[in-house]
Formats: sequence, structure tokens, C-alpha cells
Amino acid sequence: MRLFFCTHGQLHGIAIMVAAVIGTSSSGLIAGEGVSVRLRDQVRVSQGIVRVSHLAEVSGDDPEEVARVGQLDVMSLSQDNSKHTLPREQLLIRLLLAGYAESEIRVSGPQMVTVSQEAVSSHASTDIETAAAMAMAQALDVPREDVRARLAAPLDLPFDDQGTSEKNITIDVLPPVRPSLGRVRLTVRLLKDGQLKQTVNGLFDVRLRQAVVVASEPLVQGTVLTADHLTTSDDWTDVRHASSSIPQLLDRQVRRAIPAGEPVSSLDLQPIRTTKARPLISARDTVRLVVRHGTLTVIVPTAEALQSGQQGELIRVRNLDSRKVVVGRIVSAGEVEVQLE
Repeated sequence: MRLFFCTHGQLHGIAIMVAAVIGTSSSGLIAGEGVSVRLRDQVRVSQGIVRVSHLAEVSGDDPEEVARVGQLDVMSLSQDNSKHTLPREQLLIRLLLAGYAESEIRVSGPQMVTVSQEAVSSHASTDIETAAAMAMAQALDVPREDVRARLAAPLDLPFDDQGTSEKNITIDVLPPVRPSLGRVRLTVRLLKDGQLKQTVNGLFDVRLRQAVVVASEPLVQGTVLTADHLTTSDDWTDVRHASSSIPQLLDRQVRRAIPAGEPVSSLDLQPIRTTKARPLISARDTVRLVVRHGTLTVIVPTAEALQSGQQGELIRVRNLDSRKVVVGRIVSAGEVEVQLE
């Protein structure tokens, strides 16, 4: 949520309106419990979303509620590195919108908070991604050029802007113990003059370049694969052991629609499913029962099939007159024969 800057009078009016619309709280706090929010005079944050935890000290009896309040977004920072002032009432409005009543959260501290943005190196993202790719290549035991790592979310990793040059700032990423591809959390370390300054957990999208089988044309669900449907290509994939052999995938059926150029693996396929023929006689059908014993033949004109089946299969049939159940063989549509010994 992004809140726009308003005058003090406008904020006061908005707070009254929000309180009237929201009404009672839906936060789940009970009497006697509560959350205290003590605003700071000045805060410095990295580019991105500014949350309550950045602006204030949040405390209370319920850790879950404290964490929930702390994660509430209050404003967004632009890229101009300018300073912003946040009125206390803007924070109150955000709390009301989150479903908290004024009686549930105690807000103290200054009436205005000055928010400024950390100076971040223009090469920070590139350096971090390069370090992450090197760490993943080491963990996966593959060449560095075959691994690509991209930040999936901004990192709260500031650089000192007071006389610190990039020459004495280094970034490294610790290789994971159990490496995987896709969305991966890695430990990023910022060192100054060889000394550890800060450690954060970063979320990365990690992909491996390898020869994989891809669809040479759009494949609809149910397509039975032939060699014409597939080709191989060097691709960045988040599947460690992607299929690279076309023959292993042939004569199988596609589970889902696959666009042209997208990797095809055994997980996308299933054995060919043949359409089962409609039964000649279905359960609960009315059938003619032909009973034979030697040269004697008795015909029961109306009986009920209790099972479905094809010609030549044995099914159970109920004589509607006697209610007796016998087993007979399907000889044609609507006719079952019972051979008595």
C-alpha cells in the first residue's frame, strides 16, 4: 500500500473518515493486550518500501502481533535519495486501515519522522549477483559461466556514503550446503577492509545453462510426442537434471499445454491413455435374460444388469420377478445368456 502525502488537516480528516468506515477492530487482540509503537526522530533506510519497523520501535505481549505491525508498509521511497517527513497521523491511518482500533496500539514519539535513503553503490546489484553466481557454481561443481543468479527481491544492504570508496568494500556470498536451482536463499556478506560489516539473507533466482529438450512447436494437452515435436537447445533452466535425450520422451502424452521453445521433461508427460470403449451393457440397464440347460431354453424378458461389460464378459444380473441374482455372459446389446450345468 502506498499512502500519499497530505497536509496535517487533511490527514486528520482522513483518520476520522477511516475510523468511521473501518469501525471495530479485526486484529484479534484481546483486552489487556496491545502493541506499543515508539517513533524515531530520524531513520535511514534502503531504497524500497518503508515499514513500521523501520520508523519505530515496536513492542508488545504478542510476538505475532508485534511482527505483523512491524511489517506493515507505510510509504515508498523514490530513487532521488531525497529526505521525506512522515507525520504521525499518516502512520495512524495505516494502522486503522490494517484493522487496528486506536485503543489497541499506543503510538508515542515525535509528531514527524524524517526518512532518508541510504546511499547505495550503483554496482551493488551486479556485484552481489556475480558473487552469488560464483558461490552457486562452487556448490554445484559446474563452470562459473554456466550459472546465472539474479536478485529476486531488493537487499537491505547499505553502503557507507561518508568517505568510503568501493576499493575497500567487498561483497561475498556463502555457498549453500544443499545447492538447488530456482528461488534460493543465500547469505550475503558486506566486508569493509576485510572486516565483516553486515550479513543479510538474499533471495535469488538461480539458473543453470545446459542442453535441454524443448518443444519445437506449441504442444496441446494430450499430444503424443514424436521426434518432430522436439529439439535440443542450450537454455537457462531451474531444473538441475533437465531432459537432454529426445528418444527418452517419445511415444508419451503431454500432460499440459507447452509453448514452443519451453523445456520438456518427463514430469510433463504421462503414458498414452486410450479412450475406453463404451460398454455394450451398462449397470442398471434392462436386459433380456436367456437361460439354457441342455436343450431347454427359458427366456426372462426383463432383468436388471448389476454390472457394465462388453460382449463376451461375465456380469451379474437380477431376475426382477424372483429377485434372484445370477451370473451370465453378454452375447449382444441388451441380452445376457446364463448356461446352467
